[in-house]
Amino acid sequence: MEWLLLALISMVFFSFSNLLIKIFSSSYLSKVSVPQNINMNIVIVILLALVVLVGVSYKFLDERNLIPSKQIVLLLLGIAVLSLLGFAAFFLAMKDGKAAVVTAIASLSTVGVALLSIIFLGTKFNIKEIVAIGFAILSIVLLVI
Repeated sequence: MEWLLLALISMVFFSFSNLLIKIFSSSYLSKVSVPQNINMNIVIVILLALVVLVGVSYKFLDERNLIPSKQIVLLLLGIAVLSLLGFAAFFLAMKDGKAAVVTAIASLSTVGVALLSIIFLGTKFNIKEIVAIGFAILSIVLLVI
């Protein structure tokens, strides 16, 4: 049950973090007069810098035999890139959207993970879990419409 406590703690930290993101994005980003596409350009530049940094770090560590496998590096790079893209989209959505609605929609990633785990990991869900996933989708639909 330690995982449950840790999940609840992460929820509390993410809640405060998301509130601060909303305050920052609505208070400060709205005062910055830059074209909307400049925000995604910044994300792309950061991603490219991340890829270069990981590449240089990998070469440095590989020469010293400090990397267990290339697969681990690719997994970590994938996690970093996808997380950064998700955070950038979330951050931009928080600028104009209601914090509760944006975070609720973003929380549907649990449904995405469930579907992807069925496809790629062969996970099986019981009826109770399937109904809970359905309720999660329904709650977001009701919240948005």
